[in-house]
Amino acid sequence: MTDTPRAPDRLNAAILRALLYADLFQFPMRAEEIHRQLLLVPATLAEVRERLERDPWLAERIARTGELFHLPGRTGLDARRARQEQATDALIAQHVTVLRLVSVLPYVRMVAFSGGTSRKNSIQDDDLDLFIVAEKGRAWTVYGLLVALARALGAREVLCANYLVDRVHVTVPDGGDLFTGHELMALKPLVGERWLQHMARENAWVEQLMPNAAVRGREALWQELPVEPMARRAMELALWPHWWLVEQTSRALFGRRLRRKAARAGRPDVLLRPGILKLHTTDNRGEIVTRYRDALEAAGVMEPNFERALGRRLRRRHAEAQGRGADTSRGTP
Repeated sequence: MTDTPRAPDRLNAAILRALLYADLFQFPMRAEEIHRQLLLVPATLAEVRERLERDPWLAERIARTGELFHLPGRTGLDARRARQEQATDALIAQHVTVLRLVSVLPYVRMVAFSGGTSRKNSIQDDDLDLFIVAEKGRAWTVYGLLVALARALGAREVLCANYLVDRVHVTVPDGGDLFTGHELMALKPLVGERWLQHMARENAWVEQLMPNAAVRGREALWQELPVEPMARRAMELALWPHWWLVEQTSRALFGRRLRRKAARAGRPDVLLRPGILKLHTTDNRGEIVTRYRDALEAAGVMEPNFERALGRRLRRRHAEAQGRGADTSRGTP
């Protein structure tokens, strides 16, 4: 008589799900990273470490290289991660002056690394993914100033502000999904870290999805860039009489250009509204969720309640993504 394989408990299944998602991006993780990315299952870091070290069910399904955990057979990911981290750090160091100037632009309230940059996992493209929060009603003004600065410094291809919102539009407009939750959880502010707390309050679904990923204030900082608040304030005062005209002009001018660019893109995820510029010109989320669902089912850790956690938007895109592949070798798990 053959023994029936033991079904995993909720914590073991959550640990494996976190690693399966990260594997889509060829990204091995430390215990504390796994802990923060557990989906739907609250746990302590000590509990996660104990399972990773001692649980026989997980021992059959995960491997370890040094302090990094990954799926069996995924050799070389530790060296790949080290190369990515070195390349990302070098790129940031090369453009730290540009980043400092972006951080002091008028009406900028937070500048954070996002996407692959926040994970140091974007070695294939020499750009820096940014999430920017602007003052109320000034998102398009900040975008215009950012474009002007980048062009003046020859950094147009380096700075990639893929999400720019004003401070009253930080709530994810489509209700959130698994992919976006990981993006928000991974933000690494350079300046304005207090806005992370505000964003967490306005997007409570992220904590529901990943209950161990609560923002921990300054611990979330990448590093602190020195800024000149008086210089920023002086520029804001100089722009004050004309801010509405500048905002409307920027929206009209750049809105047309961005819509044309999105129309030329294959699968854009672009949202252009007052207070919101979401500029993902290539949206691989449908493919990612399809591959993730396949991995969960193959590992036997797909459950009905987890299907709901994937989010309405990703479930809808699943049908569109059938039969297509995507390059997810870069980015953020």
